[in-house]
Amino acid sequence: MEFTLYKLRLLGSFYLGPLVFLPLLAFRPIFRGRLRIIALGTLITLSGILLTVPIQYHYAASLTALFAILGVQSLRCIWISQRRGWSVGKLLVPAVPIVCLVQIAVAASAAQPPTALRARSAVVSELARRGGPHLVIVHYSPQHNVGEEWVYNAADIDHSAIVWARDLGSDRNQELFRYFPNRKRWLLGADSRPLHLVPYEDPKEGVTK
Repeated sequence: MEFTLYKLRLLGSFYLGPLVFLPLLAFRPIFRGRLRIIALGTLITLSGILLTVPIQYHYAASLTALFAILGVQSLRCIWISQRRGWSVGKLLVPAVPIVCLVQIAVAASAAQPPTALRARSAVVSELARRGGPHLVIVHYSPQHNVGEEWVYNAADIDHSAIVWARDLGSDRNQELFRYFPNRKRWLLGADSRPLHLVPYEDPKEGVTK
């Protein structure tokens, strides 16, 4: 139950923020009106999503439009209800869009690219300053976060200023060195703090290139 509530909070905080929970306040008029088919479809699909053990925002991407429709129509129902004596609606309806805009502004100002991307950009700048071309062997520790990937290359790898490759051990790395004989070789410890970028020492040849 606790994990289910966590998944609901996760999805709710992403899809329109507090607006997504408004259908709970307008539950009766929505299910009695023309939107009941949309509301039922949303509940059924959401129930299926919650059955999955892992959860990510995009799992509920197909419900984005339905969340928006239900949220806006809930505001309408709440606004109508304040005319019938529910004074809270008069304050709630103007407040929700303001809260949503503030939430978007805060999220946008706090958003930062993943750590690996920021650090990778710094390495690219440093290697560009040194002149190229370069071959960077990236070594991951056993505790490496798989979500922070360093190794990706341009489409035209052979003519790229920097080629990135995973450290596959001395023997396998030799294949790369033979294919890229004229590149400066570097060894990057992706999980070292501070970041560890040094010339690659080739144990087969006993030299640094």
